[in-house]
Amino acid sequence: MNVERWLLALTPAVGLATVALGLRLGAPSTVRAALVYAASKPLAAGQRAFSIFVFREDAGTREPVGRLPLEVDARTADEHTSWRGVTNEDGVAECVVPVGLPATVADLTVLGGGEILARGVPVDRPPVDAPRPYAPWMSFVHREGDIDIDAVLVGERAAPGFPATLWVRTLDRASRHPLAHAKVELEGDASLTPPVSTALTDARGWASIVATPLGLALTVTLRARGRLGGGGDGAEMTGESIGPVPMAPGAPRVETRPRWGAGEEPEIDLTEPVVWPSAYVEIDDARGRAWATTVEPGVGLPDGKAILGVHVPPLAPGLYWAVASAAPFADAESETRSAYRAFFVAASDDAALALGTSVEACTAALDRPDAARTLGPCLALSARSPIERWLALDGFAEPRARDRIARAKGLRIALSGLLVAALLEAAILLRGAARARVRWNEDGDGDSNRAARGMATARVWTVVVTVLVALLGFALLAAFLFRVS
Repeated sequence: MNVERWLLALTPAVGLATVALGLRLGAPSTVRAALVYAASKPLAAGQRAFSIFVFREDAGTREPVGRLPLEVDARTADEHTSWRGVTNEDGVAECVVPVGLPATVADLTVLGGGEILARGVPVDRPPVDAPRPYAPWMSFVHREGDIDIDAVLVGERAAPGFPATLWVRTLDRASRHPLAHAKVELEGDASLTPPVSTALTDARGWASIVATPLGLALTVTLRARGRLGGGGDGAEMTGESIGPVPMAPGAPRVETRPRWGAGEEPEIDLTEPVVWPSAYVEIDDARGRAWATTVEPGVGLPDGKAILGVHVPPLAPGLYWAVASAAPFADAESETRSAYRAFFVAASDDAALALGTSVEACTAALDRPDAARTLGPCLALSARSPIERWLALDGFAEPRARDRIARAKGLRIALSGLLVAALLEAAILLRGAARARVRWNEDGDGDSNRAARGMATARVWTVVVTVLVALLGFALLAAFLFRVS
């Protein structure tokens, strides 16, 4: 009887302990894994750029893992290559692996801290030929006069506090011929310095004006005065255009030469509006992402805002865009803290102009001015297409699958323990009731056959209780063994 009382008292406690342990075993584990993002393949095969994000996940919360040494192994159908680097404070590393044609990675493994963070076949979407973007001409709300004035801003947007380069084109409204040696004047509001700037157009009707906006709501007035044919005997013409300047608050200033020779290492100079934790720099072409890196703060000048000489490996001849932002994929998400600058890789200026996307601006100048004046309008009108990005490899997929299996096993253990505990309680109570009937028959006038049947029933329930106790013990032992493994 004492044993039965102890079993009656301890069975619920043991059952609840088994349930708690089973649920704990099925809880998600702390995992450190990587997410690998890919972008569309560049036009020139030879390397692929991946963005690797390393996180530590605990109870559904992810925390970036910074300063973690990484080793990436990439295999294609014909070769094997590797890359080594370190994540920045955001837990991000820009990985560039050299691969040959057709630049398809068949297997990718990311190792960090002695463990595999991601492994598998990355998703490799074929590039989609997107339509070319429209030329980024500035919009004007008011125009008048005999001269049509068009303007394009280098990089499409201006950042407060940084000089902005504006390329202005003048055309005779009637004949649509360019006006050479026309005087162009830019006048802005109080947030532009200098408030008034002037320049003369070249033989193609182009003029370059540099001014620095100090605010965000900026409106400029462009005036032009010239004579058709550029001579002094033609009729004088004038024109005026008024419109807003597209602004990008918080964007950096990106600078590079308009043309780099084949085999040269392009250099990108970056000036941040404030000191960023990390700067993300990438090189894109018309179809994909050719190269990328992260730059830590404090590189460059003592103020920490200027990052000088970000060296890019030699690129194949073509038109490229150097993109800089304060966050990963900020340029793809229309983040205001991103800016870009177009440049050519070509053997000569004429070869570079042949790579341009604008027929009206990418023509050789008759008077052969300097390279910046020749290539400047062509690059300014070379609008950048958005680069498609996607999750190529999810390092959390395998840990999540393990967690699902563990959750299922833990739930089975918890339910088994609860079921065995309930059956054991019922068996103890029924056995006690059978023994009570036996005692009542022995003390009263009941016949001996009924007492014998009661004793047999009690013995049966004794066997049942023993079996259920053993099952409950096995369930608890299984929970412990599963926890240890």
